[in-house]
Amino acid sequence: IPVTTKKGVEYIKEKAKTDKPFFLFFAYPSPHAPIIPNDEFDGKSGAGPYGDFVHETDHSIGQLLKALKESGQAENTLVIYTSDNGPVLDDGYKDQAVERNKAAAHSPAGPFRGGKYSILEGGTRVGFIARWPGKVPAGSTAAQMVSVVDILATTAEIVGTPLPAKNKGAEDSRSFLPVLTGAADVKGREDMIVHSADGVFAVRKGRWKWIEGVPVDE
Repeated sequence: IPVTTKKGVEYIKEKAKTDKPFFLFFAYPSPHAPIIPNDEFDGKSGAGPYGDFVHETDHSIGQLLKALKESGQAENTLVIYTSDNGPVLDDGYKDQAVERNKAAAHSPAGPFRGGKYSILEGGTRVGFIARWPGKVPAGSTAAQMVSVVDILATTAEIVGTPLPAKNKGAEDSRSFLPVLTGAADVKGREDMIVHSADGVFAVRKGRWKWIEGVPVDE
């Protein structure tokens, strides 16, 4: 994490010198296995190595946001923080993550069943945070359904670049820019197809979810 964070910070500061729009995709290896927080974060969370790794991830995000602020770009930059799957604790490491989680009465997936690998909501519904001063209302929340694949169409609309024809690519991506900006009475996706690690598919439509197959309660 320290190496990639440093490179991300340097990239942000370098782009500030050009005064031109830029794009940074920062893919964290944490808190993915192997669970290896750096020495300065060992024991910091009080929740074992897994918690320390999450703590280090939070610190890294802070460094990137700090770089945006110090370079004068924070007020004109859309920052999106999200994940590709739900949480997993029982990953084979003997770090007592499962036991610590139960002792703290903490549910990483909130009220939803399942986690990573599962077709249940805990495996497919993830957190999504957006920061865009003057565009995304501060402190607001949105209940509309969107998908990670929609980020492509959304950013394309923001920068004014047309997507290829549906038969050429990006056929599943739909812009959720009006959801981001808090437009009144705007709808998100009406439906969405998801699948689990073992190939079980499901369709979300409104408040319903139809699962084709037997879900694994992970």
